[in-house]
Amino acid sequence: MDVTVIDMGTLQFAWDADSHEVVVQSDGLGILLRTAIAEQTSDREAIFIALDCVLDQVRLPDPDGQWRPVALYNPLSGQVSVGALPETEVYGTDLVELSPFGTPARCVDGHLVADRWELQRVVPDIAAIQQAIAAH
Repeated sequence: MDVTVIDMGTLQFAWDADSHEVVVQSDGLGILLRTAIAEQTSDREAIFIALDCVLDQVRLPDPDGQWRPVALYNPLSGQVSVGALPETEVYGTDLVELSPFGTPARCVDGHLVADRWELQRVVPDIAAIQQAIAAH
């Protein structure tokens, strides 16, 4: 699968309480997504829902004009998430260099490969994920 990897650190979230909508935008790419969120949803849960919607719905053009799904790079963990829940695949634990406009990559035989880096697929530690979520 071909994807465009973007850095989660460049994402900004705007919560519109009146319309119950979250807007996700990126410094280099502008608005990526608007998604409706249920009225009683916490801010934290709204962000997780929005990130999953980005993985599921957003497509960006590669240098050849082909539309690729977005993968999200977490600079704190050094991991890239590909695909929405429950089929999300995780690659990495290394810091990688990304373009502010997204970096084309390809999932091949358990690896996520870009021009300057390659990350191996990892099985996320569910306990560690839950602890990280609770910490925020």
